[in-house]
Amino acid sequence: MKRVKRLLAFLLAFTLVFGSLQSGVLTVAAEENEQTMEADAGDQPEGETPANEENQEEPAEAAADEATSDEQAEVTEAAKDDPETTNELEEVQSDESEEVAEEVEASEDDSQVEEEEALEENAEETEEESDEPLVFEVTQDGVTVRISGTADALAGVASVSVSKLSDEKIEVYEEAFAEDDTITASKVIAAYDITLLNEDGEAIEPDGSVSVTITSDVLQEYLEEGEDIQVLHDTNTTVEAIEDDSIDNETVSTDALEVLDIESDDSGSIAVTMDSFSTVLFALQVSANNGTGEYTLTLADYAKSEFYDADVISSIAITEIGGETVTAGLKSYAANQGDEIVVTVTYKNGVTNAMAAVERSYTTASGATSKYVMPVTANEDGAACKTYGVEMPAGDTTISLVGLTYWEVTNTTLAITGSGKMPSFIASDETVYSPYHATYRDQVTTVTIGEGITRKGNYTCAWFTNLTELSLP
Repeated sequence: MKRVKRLLAFLLAFTLVFGSLQSGVLTVAAEENEQTMEADAGDQPEGETPANEENQEEPAEAAADEATSDEQAEVTEAAKDDPETTNELEEVQSDESEEVAEEVEASEDDSQVEEEEALEENAEETEEESDEPLVFEVTQDGVTVRISGTADALAGVASVSVSKLSDEKIEVYEEAFAEDDTITASKVIAAYDITLLNEDGEAIEPDGSVSVTITSDVLQEYLEEGEDIQVLHDTNTTVEAIEDDSIDNETVSTDALEVLDIESDDSGSIAVTMDSFSTVLFALQVSANNGTGEYTLTLADYAKSEFYDADVISSIAITEIGGETVTAGLKSYAANQGDEIVVTVTYKNGVTNAMAAVERSYTTASGATSKYVMPVTANEDGAACKTYGVEMPAGDTTISLVGLTYWEVTNTTLAITGSGKMPSFIASDETVYSPYHATYRDQVTTVTIGEGITRKGNYTCAWFTNLTELSLP
């Protein structure tokens, strides 16, 4: 080992001496070259640079590199003769290799972190893009409907369809409002059937809640007047409900009416949140006064009605108000909002198949007229419909005769004839209190409603077990 150390010391000293001599030689050579170049420069035109001057540092650098390489070779050759030195060199090389490996590993880790960060950024950008709402907008029948929601909620939606409900259908809803004291809506000012469609034109529902904004001149008019508008959604007319055979989609059920929270502005827009689509109603709310508001209840002169038949109808009278029997035959009475009023129709002797329709109408706070055909029940013997009962609305009210129809069953056909509006019937637990339901519900297969009848009553042919055909005028 001592010999190796002495050899290394000798080589190091030799290297220093050789380096000094080499540096001196290079310095002298450089000075001679510089003098030669200066002499040559005097002979060259002004502005030109000697070629040797550009490369004068290259020989010195090359000589230094060569000397270093020779030194490393001599040390390596000497180490081969001594195992201990070889081990030391191997340890040094091993340490250096480990350091290099660690640096490479650290570099790879840094690259992996950068790659993961880049993937996370891309995922966040993709998520942000997916969070951008999809928007569908359609203008039809004087109303603009704008639906917006996430891509997931509106997946599969290709378009939106909007159609206005008929006046007859709106009237049926208003009648249902009047029958249920839990519904504070009265006059329907607008009603639309809103449907989401896929590429095949099939009705579908959103997968989650979406925002719906409805804009129309009608809504703007009432909003500007400061009216309280209630938005109701008929859940019995959704895609799922229509496909459910156990649900009677033709008859309005107030239990299926969902009151939606709304946001409105002066531009005639009302915004709601929905998770299914079908019929949407916009109605004015009744101004509640806890039954303390006194209004006038008037019975119109039914004998002057175009539907009156003296051979059929004996009398029409208001018989009860707020559960109290009143003197029949008066033309007007005092009643409070919420009082139940009972109107009784009496038919001539022998008339068992007549059905008079009595309508309650009143003027709302906004000046609109609300009309409602009062529901009826059959006589105790089931021969004819005569009794009407409904709560008193918030406003002066008039009772009028608005239709007179007749029923007849022949074999398996129920025929409704006459003119004007049919009455609606009271029903409970699949039992309809009409003059023909209990006897003929299992026999009738066909129902025909004749010309001249302007409205089909609620539960006219509900729960007919073998009904296969309904004919309307």
